Amino acid sequence: MKTLDSSNPLMGSVGLVTIRIALETKRKIIIKFVASEVSLMIGETIRKNKKSYSHTFDPGIYDIILSAIELRKLDVTSCNCVQLTLMNCNYLNRLYCSNNSLKHLDVRECCNLNTLDCSNNNLKELLLPNIKDSLNHLLCNNNQLEELNVAYFTKLLILQLAGNDFISINLIGCDKLIYIDISCLLYTSPS
Repeated sequence: MKTLDSSNPLMGSVGLVTIRIALETKRKIIIKFVASEVSLMIGETIRKNKKSYSHTFDPGIYDIILSAIELRKLDVTSCNCVQLTLMNCNYLNRLYCSNNSLKHLDVRECCNLNTLDCSNNNLKELLLPNIKDSLNHLLCNNNQLEELNVAYFTKLLILQLAGNDFISINLIGCDKLIYIDISCLLYTSPS
């Protein structure tokens, strides 16, 4: 795989994203991003672009590998994603991955993430950043989540969790919350 220029002084800030899409019919896919420099690999094709990538794919399963210096925003909304892997995305502050078929999302290595929209997927597991002082908008409506731990996410302002299957939500230390939607949450009192 061809990678970004290793002589670049920003090389330590390279994030790597793997996006797996599954298509049953021919479809145009658009991926939007903000970064200093981006390389995309689809099969053997390397494309360099700074704002977005679009391509019409035939039915099948495709892996798109995005290597980016200072990746700050990634939008893969409605791209038929079945898997999204983010590694060393330290600069990423906005991730939009709603309206896909994701079952698992791990953003633990996205330590500057302040907006995450992963609504309308099939998420059963959501692993949030280890550093808890940046996330302020978490939108994960209409998934299959049963548990969520946002304890001590001290800057969390908006939390949308409607349409999940929650058994437990830990909100301890989320003192700045100004909006929370947990509709469809079934509460049963302890016996």
